[in-house]
Amino acid sequence: MTRLVIAPNKKMDVLTTASEPALLIALSPAKFKVSGKKIKAAQVSLEMGRARWLGADRQETLENSGAAPLELLRFDLKTKPVKSDPNDKGKPHAHPH
Repeated sequence: MTRLVIAPNKKMDVLTTASEPALLIALSPAKFKVSGKKIKAAQVSLEMGRARWLGADRQETLENSGAAPLELLRFDLKTKPVKSDPNDKGKPHAHPH
């Protein structure tokens, strides 16, 4: 987990690796511009506690368009989701009757 802080009217590059996507959580209301090679530039508004997904092997530039510092928590997801067995019905357990 990493705390990101971007001053008003400043930019920050945010990168993920091919195997590690990231989740960004707004610590305060946030308005920023997102741009990058694989995405179309867009204005983003997040309320406090809202998230933005950054998929694997991505590079985005976040530009703080607000009047206050932009504060985000970044969670790097280092493990792949566990694949469930569709035939696994769970362990049998007794039901009191």
